[in-house]
Amino acid sequence: MALRHSGACRVCGVELPAKTTAVYDFTAKNVLCLACRDSVVPAPQQATPSAPVEGTQRQQDRRVGDRRRSADATESSRGGSVLERDS
Repeated sequence: MALRHSGACRVCGVELPAKTTAVYDFTAKNVLCLACRDSVVPAPQQATPSAPVEGTQRQQDRRVGDRRRSADATESSRGGSVLERDS
Protein backbone atom coordinates (compact mmCIF):
# COMPACT_ATOMS: atom_id res chain seq x y z
CA MET A 1 0.00 0.00 0.00
CA ALA A 2 1.12 3.57 -0.50
CA LEU A 3 1.98 5.18 2.81
CA ARG A 4 0.08 8.32 3.78
CA HIS A 5 2.86 9.49 6.10
CA SER A 6 6.58 8.97 6.13
CA GLY A 7 8.01 6.37 8.46
CA ALA A 8 10.96 4.09 9.10
CA CYS A 9 11.10 0.34 8.49
CA ARG A 10 10.90 -1.43 11.84
CA VAL A 11 13.52 -4.01 10.73
CA CYS A 12 16.24 -2.17 8.80
CA GLY A 13 15.43 1.42 9.79
CA VAL A 14 15.31 2.76 6.22
CA GLU A 15 13.32 6.01 5.99
CA LEU A 16 10.22 5.56 3.85
CA PRO A 17 8.76 8.81 2.51
CA ALA A 18 5.01 9.31 2.09
CA LYS A 19 3.48 7.64 -1.01
CA THR A 20 6.14 4.89 -0.96
CA THR A 21 4.81 1.36 -1.38
CA ALA A 22 5.35 -0.51 1.88
CA VAL A 23 3.56 -2.82 4.31
CA TYR A 24 1.76 -1.23 7.27
CA ASP A 25 1.12 -3.44 10.28
CA PHE A 26 -2.16 -2.15 11.72
CA THR A 27 -1.89 -4.08 14.99
CA ALA A 28 1.69 -3.02 15.76
CA LYS A 29 1.23 0.38 14.04
CA ASN A 30 4.55 0.28 12.25
CA VAL A 31 5.93 -0.02 8.71
CA LEU A 32 7.97 -2.62 6.81
CA CYS A 33 9.81 -1.89 3.59
CA LEU A 34 9.23 -4.34 0.75
CA ALA A 35 12.76 -5.76 1.11
CA CYS A 36 12.13 -6.75 4.74
CA ARG A 37 8.54 -7.91 4.23
CA ASP A 38 9.38 -11.56 3.49
CA SER A 39 12.19 -11.88 6.03
CA VAL A 40 10.03 -11.00 9.04
CA VAL A 41 8.06 -13.62 10.90
CA PRO A 42 4.77 -12.15 12.11
CA ALA A 43 4.59 -11.57 15.85
CA PRO A 44 2.15 -13.83 17.69
CA GLN A 45 -1.15 -12.17 18.54
CA GLN A 46 -1.78 -11.83 22.24
CA ALA A 47 -5.50 -12.24 22.63
CA THR A 48 -7.18 -11.43 25.92
CA PRO A 49 -10.63 -12.94 25.61
CA SER A 50 -11.42 -12.33 29.28
CA ALA A 51 -11.28 -8.53 29.00
CA PRO A 52 -14.40 -8.11 26.80
CA VAL A 53 -16.24 -10.80 28.74
CA GLU A 54 -15.56 -9.03 32.03
CA GLY A 55 -16.78 -5.74 30.57
CA THR A 56 -19.93 -7.40 29.31
CA GLN A 57 -20.58 -8.97 32.70
CA ARG A 58 -20.16 -5.61 34.45
CA GLN A 59 -22.61 -4.04 32.00
CA GLN A 60 -25.15 -6.81 32.62
CA ASP A 61 -24.76 -6.44 36.41
CA ARG A 62 -25.27 -2.69 36.09
CA ARG A 63 -28.43 -3.13 34.02
CA VAL A 64 -29.88 -5.68 36.44
CA GLY A 65 -29.13 -3.33 39.33
CA ASP A 66 -30.81 -0.44 37.51
CA ARG A 67 -33.93 -2.55 36.89
CA ARG A 68 -34.07 -3.60 40.54
CA ARG A 69 -33.69 -0.03 41.78
CA SER A 70 -36.42 1.09 39.38
CA ALA A 71 -38.68 -1.73 40.56
CA ASP A 72 -37.95 -0.85 44.20
CA ALA A 73 -38.92 2.77 43.54
CA THR A 74 -42.14 1.65 41.83
CA GLU A 75 -42.85 -0.79 44.66
CA SER A 76 -42.49 1.87 47.33
CA SER A 77 -44.71 4.33 45.46
CA ARG A 78 -47.47 1.72 45.00
CA GLY A 79 -47.11 0.23 48.43
CA GLY A 80 -46.86 -3.33 47.13
CA SER A 81 -44.49 -5.89 45.69
CA VAL A 82 -43.68 -5.46 42.00
CA LEU A 83 -40.66 -7.69 41.63
CA GLU A 84 -39.84 -10.80 43.62
CA ARG A 85 -36.16 -11.43 44.16
CA ASP A 86 -34.21 -14.43 45.38
CA SER A 87 -31.58 -12.29 47.08
